[in-house]
Amino acid sequence: MTSVPFFITLLLCSLTVFANPAKTISMTEVIFQQSETGLEPYLSRLLVNDKFIRLDDGENQGDFILFNRQQKTIQSVNYEEQNLLNINPPVQQKINLKLKFEVQQQDLPDAPAIAGNKPQQNLLLADNKLCQSVINVPGLLPQVQLAMIEYEMVIAAQNAVTLEFTPNEIKTGCYMATNILHRTRYLELGFPLQYQDYLGKTQRLVGYKQVDIPASILFAPESFTIYSPGEMQQN
Repeated sequence: MTSVPFFITLLLCSLTVFANPAKTISMTEVIFQQSETGLEPYLSRLLVNDKFIRLDDGENQGDFILFNRQQKTIQSVNYEEQNLLNINPPVQQKINLKLKFEVQQQDLPDAPAIAGNKPQQNLLLADNKLCQSVINVPGLLPQVQLAMIEYEMVIAAQNAVTLEFTPNEIKTGCYMATNILHRTRYLELGFPLQYQDYLGKTQRLVGYKQVDIPASILFAPESFTIYSPGEMQQN
């Protein structure tokens, strides 16, 4: 695995995919360490190729999210509940909101290069409030970066669809910017080496490598119940 030095601390606190499920496929494996307020740090895994993204905790047989890059669908698989939430590409919603959004870039001259690329710190602000602080590495893992942007675009569109159900006190400038209006901006600046948002969520790149994995981990058991987002809310 290619390791990434932890050199800086942030200053601010469709299920039948393959005809032969026994075969293996090559994917890029990316490992992050994440933390959220009130939780111990944990590892998460991203598996990416030109067709799919799988997000999980590193276990092949555990819960996972599968993003079909061609169909733009998301499937969230829950083994404990034995169900699958299927999100089809949402219809784009027009959001009428005036929001001042800006990115402040800061060079890191003393930071070592990562795979030959120099990191750069970016502060993302909405209505003059800091929403995200990110250390990006332009040119690092460009295909993974593109896949993450594609995934986040679908999430942003889905968040726009369900915005009416979001409590008004949550819909701050930072919420609107990071969840809907500018959700992919932190990725467009380069691969995120280290990240922190206004809610205290952090993410740090641990390493990456090419792996061969069983194609079967891109399946959910056929016995699982399939729901749509609307059906999940009703239940």
